[in-house]
Amino acid sequence: MTQNTILPSLGVAVGTSSHIPIHTIDSSCHTQRGFDSRGCFGTNCHDACCQYGADVDLASYALIKQHASSIGEIVHSSFDAWFESSPVALSSDFLGGGSVRSRVGNDGYCVFHIPDGKGCALYQLAFSGIDKEIVPSICRLYPLSWDDGVLRAATHLESTCNCVADPGTLNSDEFGPRRSILETQIEDVKAIFQFDKLYTIVEPRRKEKVVGVV
Repeated sequence: MTQNTILPSLGVAVGTSSHIPIHTIDSSCHTQRGFDSRGCFGTNCHDACCQYGADVDLASYALIKQHASSIGEIVHSSFDAWFESSPVALSSDFLGGGSVRSRVGNDGYCVFHIPDGKGCALYQLAFSGIDKEIVPSICRLYPLSWDDGVLRAATHLESTCNCVADPGTLNSDEFGPRRSILETQIEDVKAIFQFDKLYTIVEPRRKEKVVGVV
């Protein structure tokens, strides 16, 4: 049985339950620039990453269903219009053990995007105090991605994204020091993933070291 251990450099809990298992952190997580001090909502990115449906964790789906009335008031539609009719995709890559796909609305954005506004109805509810798990993991962690236990930076970033920069650069700019995407997303990383095997973690701008779990 894996002990509940803390990785020293990031403070990540190891061996906890109700998390997505990760065994490898790809080096791109440390070289891809993260958000600057404006974050996502403080930039004019036109919500480019919301122009697709999302793979919604079953845990998020349950909260969306629970708060459907509040969401409907924001997006001006009802629960039965929000998800694809395809079967549930069962996978340990999602909280709750599977996912369903959200639809794209007539405006070309995910159905949870705020009409004629910025951001998402699910984030709006999370900011108001509802469990942040209502926001799908893929949305909370963008542009981090994962598959079969490997966490990496997304291979494609929208050109207007706050994180876009020359590959491998973590320079300061007028909005302050730039940190890696793993650093800027670390709170959600800790909330969503568990790390339960030996893997290599590269600390930003430091030498590589191996972290073992007993």
